[in-house]
Amino acid sequence: MIGFDRICEWCGKKFVAHKSTTRYCCLPCNQKGYKREQREKKARENNEKVKFQSQGIDPEELKKKTYLSIKETCVYLGISRSTLYRNVRLGLLPVIGLGGRTIFKREDLDKFLDDLSTLDNN
Repeated sequence: MIGFDRICEWCGKKFVAHKSTTRYCCLPCNQKGYKREQREKKARENNEKVKFQSQGIDPEELKKKTYLSIKETCVYLGISRSTLYRNVRLGLLPVIGLGGRTIFKREDLDKFLDDLSTLDNN
């Protein structure tokens, strides 16, 4: 059987892996790496929750709205204002001007996200 030369992501030792997806040299390294990934995932989720709370916007409420403001759109898409404006300028996001206000239709934002996910899968 052919092996793949790898370096363990946890301890840094060189080892021969039997599968191309193997990342760790042994079970203890695998368990420690898994726990680290879970801690980081939980920290990311917590940071995102804090970010929404600090902006005073509940992400679940945004899913119920038909139209979103610029700030709400940034939170909904998880992007910065400048990225939002760049996507509008490139014609990737349709925008509605309403008496000096800029708003976005949530259906258009969902379609934008679906289009991005299909690009990622290809």
